[in-house]
Order: sequence, then structure tokens, then C-alpha cells
Amino acid sequence: SMSLLIDHGRLTMGWPRLTTSGGADARIRIHYQESLFHPEGGKGDRDAWQGKIMKGYFDEFTTDGGAGRTFVPLWMRVFRYARVTVETQSE
Repeated sequence: SMSLLIDHGRLTMGWPRLTTSGGADARIRIHYQESLFHPEGGKGDRDAWQGKIMKGYFDEFTTDGGAGRTFVPLWMRVFRYARVTVETQSE
């Protein structure tokens, strides 16, 4: 699997969209966080991300391999940081 942490630089509220093509049966997780946590708890400096972890809400879906498939959650998300994790299968 591959994971990418994105810092949007400011608190964002809305409906994120992710469009995929191919990659049948890949599992994609989008984890949203307003601020990252120290492993022992607490947030501290909201601009710092190194050595911190994500907790809380995420969306997860499995791709069907079709072209131009767009995922949009049913409810808005609030986040500054997003982590996208992709676990591929045979495609």
C-alpha cells in the first residue's frame, strides 16, 4: 500500500472529490484531520505534523476498475490534513 499526507494549509470545509480510473479492487481510504495528534495524546502546535498521528473520521471505498469513477462523501468534511492510502490488488 501507499500513503500520502496532504497539508491543505488552512481549515477547509466541503465535499472532497476523488476520481479514479482502472485499478480494480483497490481499497482507498481518505482520512481527515483538523490537527494531528502526538502519539501519547494532545495536539500541540497545529502546524507541526512530523511524528504525529491521525485519529477519527475516514472514508473508505473499493474501486471497480471502471474509467472516470468519482467518489464524493454524502456529508461534508472539515479538515486541514488529509491522508490518502491506496492498497492495490492485481491491477
